[in-house]
Amino acid sequence: MEPEKSPQILGKSNQPTLYDLIFQSLYFRKEGQYFLNQTVYIDDYTFVRCRFDNCTLITNKGTFKFLQCVIGNGTVIRYGGEALKIAKLFNSMAVYGQYYPNFLAKINTDGTFNIE
Repeated sequence: MEPEKSPQILGKSNQPTLYDLIFQSLYFRKEGQYFLNQTVYIDDYTFVRCRFDNCTLITNKGTFKFLQCVIGNGTVIRYGGEALKIAKLFNSMAVYGQYYPNFLAKINTDGTFNIE
């Protein structure tokens, strides 16, 4: 017999768990900043209305948020650790966004994007 799954696990609840609230409070916040020609370790940060040009963004854990941000002009993303495993799993699929829209960033009407 399969164990009963809670609505949280099944994604049926919009209520944040205590874990979510604690985890969200651990994020460092960068707001309204322009990053140019920099290497930026993005794990454990929330970026709000930031722009990244000709930067290297590095994630090892995937513990970041982008709200109304722009990644442009020569910026590359490097994946390591746990984040690399997720990227490899995603990239193992032949076709992406058309069949897996949940893996796409939310594009805002002003051309910025969100990843939460």
